[in-house]
Amino acid sequence: MSSIPTTSLSTTGIATDRRWRWSHLLRAPHRLAFAAAMVVLMATSIWWAITLSARLGWIVTWPLAASPTLAHGTMMTFGFLPLFFMGFLNTAGPRWLGVKEPSAHDIVWPVGLQLVGWLLWVTGSLISPTVMIVGASIACLGLAWAYRDFGRLVRKSTATDQIHARAVLGAGCVGTVSLAVLIVAFALDQYSLARAALLTGFWGFIAVTFVSVAHRMIPFFTASAVPMITVWRPYWVLYLLVAALATNLIPDLDASRGYRVIRCGCVGQLLVVGQWADRDLASDYLGLNQGSLKPLAGDAAHRLCLAGVKFLAGVGWPLLVLDHRHA
Repeated sequence: MSSIPTTSLSTTGIATDRRWRWSHLLRAPHRLAFAAAMVVLMATSIWWAITLSARLGWIVTWPLAASPTLAHGTMMTFGFLPLFFMGFLNTAGPRWLGVKEPSAHDIVWPVGLQLVGWLLWVTGSLISPTVMIVGASIACLGLAWAYRDFGRLVRKSTATDQIHARAVLGAGCVGTVSLAVLIVAFALDQYSLARAALLTGFWGFIAVTFVSVAHRMIPFFTASAVPMITVWRPYWVLYLLVAALATNLIPDLDASRGYRVIRCGCVGQLLVVGQWADRDLASDYLGLNQGSLKPLAGDAAHRLCLAGVKFLAGVGWPLLVLDHRHA
């Protein structure tokens, strides 16, 4: 280590204010959105921990005004995750699109509406379904506002590659409509419809956003960490992943364990296709197929991915995707 040249950084004459202030949240969009997401997540976690304690008999009385399963599923799908998405999309999204990044002040209203709305939803689950409906409606307005603003960024962009941004925007529209349907169904006591809207929001909004961002960012981060790697990002991988997620919206197929095995096997082929075609393809996508890393990474990635697919096809898939039996 002594052979590595280092340069000391002097802070002499620089005034550093280490005290935390609320105004610090407005220094960047992700700070505000992430902070709101954590507040919603903590409120949900505390509420759910107490609810489970009541189910186990550890608490004598714990009033519930609505189905705790639906309330929890809604919070876990539409509550904190879209706020995390907002922070990321208003930071990385403009860079994808080559447009000016919005400031934290530009997203105060959509973030604030979602924060207030979901805190009302949690509170209402203990008081009145009406309070829950009001809270979810406010949150839905904030979600729609957020994706309207992101849509404006997409329309302003002249970038040649807008596939990931448009995929995320489309997923956001699915999420907004799904939440609106869930609210109406909940107000009408149509729990089957509310559950369908919840699952649509999870698979069509949350999961699609996740795989779209992962498809864009994993090769980027890998290439940044290991500069000799050439970024490899085929779009057919993204299309096949989204198609596999869409099959979860087909109730009859989702109820079939056999089809879940086929479905996850379809996704797994993206990782282990090298077993019978090009052994290095899996490690290529993981960003490890270069230079001296190639022999080791090819075998390691292949074996790891094959073991993962066997696990998913056997018993792990229902656990990993947190399906409708969760909560």
